[in-house]
Amino acid sequence: MTEEVQAQERIVKAVEELLDARLRKLEVALAKPEKGYFTLAEAASFVSCSTAHIRRHVTGGTLPVSNIGTNDGPDYRISRADLVAWMEKRKAGAFPPPRRKKKDMPVEQPVPFSRHRRSSTSSSPAA
Repeated sequence: MTEEVQAQERIVKAVEELLDARLRKLEVALAKPEKGYFTLAEAASFVSCSTAHIRRHVTGGTLPVSNIGTNDGPDYRISRADLVAWMEKRKAGAFPPPRRKKKDMPVEQPVPFSRHRRSSTSSSPAA
């Protein structure tokens, strides 16, 4: 029975050490001021989507960014306020594209007659 109690005490001590380490990391993170600007990866993590999704909106112009890059390539930073505003704007959710009604569908027109088309009744050109 004493071995069992000792094993339980070791387990409890190990769990307490792990929790203390995590708690210290969390306290340090909470003591830091809020970030004002995010990289694309940080912004994607902040709004829980992929980096590719954020990049599409940046390059498409729907998500404003600051480019602090060099001639070698862009290095985007996204403001927290812009990111929150972008999310609020999209809050209503995605709507499917409107369906086209039959009356809006283009009517098939006959192919116009070409003046350059040879008629089947005409004789072949003389040589």
